[in-house]
Amino acid sequence: MAVEIHKDMALTGVYHEQQTQLDTPMPQSLNTVNSEPGLGYLLEHAPDAIFIESLDGYVLDVNKQACRLHGMTREELVGIHVLELVPEDQRDLVQREYSKFVEGRMQMYEGFSLHKSGRRIPVELITTQILYNSQPALLIHARDLSTRKALHQSDALNEAIMQVLPGGVIRHDAQKRIVFANEQAIKFFCLQFDEQERCYQWSEHCKLLLEDNTKGNLKSHWPGYRCMDLLQREEETTLGIQCQCGTESWGVFSAMPVVDQQTRLCLGAVVSFIDTTQQRKTMTALRESEYRFHLAFDHAPMGMVLATPDGKFLQINNRFCRMLGYRWSELIDKTFFDIAPDMDTDTCKKFAEMLTNSAATRHSTKKRYLHKDGHEVWCQITVTVVRDAQGKPQYCINQIEDLSPQLKAQQQHEQLEDRLRQAQKLQAIGTLASGVAHDFNNLLLAIESYLDMAQTQYDKGQDPTKALKNIHQAIRQSTGMTRSLLTFARQTNGHRQHVDLMQIIEQSLQTLKPLIPATIKVQVMDKTQCPLQINADPSEIQQLLMNLVVNARDAMPDGGTLSLILETESCEGRRPLLNLWVCDTGVGMDEQTRQRLFDPFYTTKSRSQGTGLGLAVAHGIITDHQARIRVQSEPGNGTRFKITFPGINCLSTTAPSDTTIAAGHRHMVLVQTDDMLKQVLQTMLSDQQVTVHGVADMQHLETLLIEEPDLVIDLLVCDDVPGNLPTESICKVLQERQPDYKWVLMTDRNTPPTPMAYASHALLLRQPMPMRELAGHLLEILNGISR
Repeated sequence: MAVEIHKDMALTGVYHEQQTQLDTPMPQSLNTVNSEPGLGYLLEHAPDAIFIESLDGYVLDVNKQACRLHGMTREELVGIHVLELVPEDQRDLVQREYSKFVEGRMQMYEGFSLHKSGRRIPVELITTQILYNSQPALLIHARDLSTRKALHQSDALNEAIMQVLPGGVIRHDAQKRIVFANEQAIKFFCLQFDEQERCYQWSEHCKLLLEDNTKGNLKSHWPGYRCMDLLQREEETTLGIQCQCGTESWGVFSAMPVVDQQTRLCLGAVVSFIDTTQQRKTMTALRESEYRFHLAFDHAPMGMVLATPDGKFLQINNRFCRMLGYRWSELIDKTFFDIAPDMDTDTCKKFAEMLTNSAATRHSTKKRYLHKDGHEVWCQITVTVVRDAQGKPQYCINQIEDLSPQLKAQQQHEQLEDRLRQAQKLQAIGTLASGVAHDFNNLLLAIESYLDMAQTQYDKGQDPTKALKNIHQAIRQSTGMTRSLLTFARQTNGHRQHVDLMQIIEQSLQTLKPLIPATIKVQVMDKTQCPLQINADPSEIQQLLMNLVVNARDAMPDGGTLSLILETESCEGRRPLLNLWVCDTGVGMDEQTRQRLFDPFYTTKSRSQGTGLGLAVAHGIITDHQARIRVQSEPGNGTRFKITFPGINCLSTTAPSDTTIAAGHRHMVLVQTDDMLKQVLQTMLSDQQVTVHGVADMQHLETLLIEEPDLVIDLLVCDDVPGNLPTESICKVLQERQPDYKWVLMTDRNTPPTPMAYASHALLLRQPMPMRELAGHLLEILNGISR
């Protein structure tokens, strides 16, 4: 009876001899065939042709039956390529199928061999991978299908080969019984051999599972039965087996029917499979991990972006889209460069290069991105770089936190602090008002008295110079008092400048003099070893000093000594420090009071004496100036405040002296509503070759420029009053006539008003200021103007 076996099917023959030589498993899915004595025995006693071939198709060794099959000697066969042993019309097919032998995807093949005489011989090939001389090779069992006389003798060899295959093999007979199963199949399906029936039985406790995890049945879904019913091959069907204990095993199955060549009756089937249980578990775990990752990614409370090292978005979450006001479909095709401001392009490129070249895996920085509506969104971005085995960046995981709420809260906090300071300042102004008003009235009374005296002396022909000097001194004293009060009351925006701390101390004490009773002795000591300045806002430093001095005054109700000491402190390798000590000999404080000393609204005074804001505001001012404060105090031993400022080396300066114009006549416009001030300046500057054009406001200045088109104005002096500030058009006309013109704003502000932003020639002169000093400053400015 002739049997037809389809090509690339699993093993069909059943071999019973020499099994022990082929049972040893091979590493890396290869099967070891020992050359002594296993391989030699196999080559000598196998009833069919045996070829040992290299993976590239060259014959390494053969047995006698192989020589008879091709009518060639062993010497002729060894070293020949397999394509030379098949007919020409079969070579392309054999070349394609041979790679499947090498990859282990095919163990059986039916085709034709070529006899030396040119005769075509139908053969059945059974292959397995072995190690031959420690090198991977193929062992090919070639059965001559033209005769079947060696069929039964080769059953043992067939079975041995099936036992050493890396996958499982099951063979059915015509009644669909399992007449053979290798060890892998027995373990996989928990098969039990029935001695009476001489076949294997399916376990009653195992259930067949389909690929979608639904329950299947053997009759409808088992590939071996289906291929016998349909007489066609079943390709790579995924099935699972669930045991009674609940464990599942999965595999990929292929089945091929065994058909009688003459009668076309099905004689059985061969089912081969590969156990994919571990692979399926790995894929399931990977899918679950990916699901958890995407779940965390999409629902993260911060922006999440998976991007390439060059900034192209691979995945973005909804939080990032909401952060920038885009829909997901609008943002996914962009890059980090597309959403960054143009001015940050170079910074973004340098950051991307740093991610690529740096060995670190995590980087964090602050960046700003453009919202869809155009406004900037500041973010804290943390980038984790994922690299391959060679260390090359593959992609970047970006965690992006929107800093807008923090910045808004910080801005609100700063505004609240400013309001708190200003409220405390206004409270302090009320305290200062009575003392300043009293001293100011005394100065006015003195001026009036000296004027009467000067008038009397003038009428009697006496020299009134001494009386006039006393009037001048009283006026300067009242001017300084007014300037200090205005500076303290002005609500500033933190304008910093280099200031002399000792000068501010002296000015502050002059202002605070009415608040300090005669029972308190005030000492000011300058122990600095070199001239130092600090970078500070003068009005805030004055407010700081007032809070500390008033606090010291209240701590000495029965009198005492108030000391203000200024000293330098050297720090090796760093810039010097300037220490200010404010010390009193008052009642002192206990530990509990010291712990809460700078808490807002905490006070040991009565409600009518204080609100608890003074020292809290003082602490805020000190912190804003990058300074620090320390307190030493014990009950009954007074209190010592030490404030440490970063010092700045400075050069001594002198007040402007009388100045004259170097050369040439100059023109100055004074925008001032006070006619007396205009007349005084015109008189003082007329002898210095300066013509002062006095106008009341900007409209009169425009009229003057129209009426005198040839007038070249070198200096424009304005008072800080609405309507007196130059417009942009006036500035352009002045610059066309005199490119080097300057304009001066007389103000009591620390910073210029907004309209000055367009005037690059603007200068500030703080008021009030004595007229002679003001004239000196204006002449100094005019000297620096070229014509």
